[in-house]
Amino acid sequence: MAPISEDEFIRRCGPGVNRERGLKVRRIVSQQLGVDYDRVYPEQRFVEDLGA
Repeated sequence: MAPISEDEFIRRCGPGVNRERGLKVRRIVSQQLGVDYDRVYPEQRFVEDLGA
């Protein structure tokens, strides 16, 4: 999958998602799973897509 921006990430999260919290979760997932930050998408599954 191609990298996505923070704005695109939040847009894909859907209405009502707090930007700061959404990006914090993205950062944590990236760090903990060793996945490039800009390659973490809100619709991904931890095990199947991110290899958790």
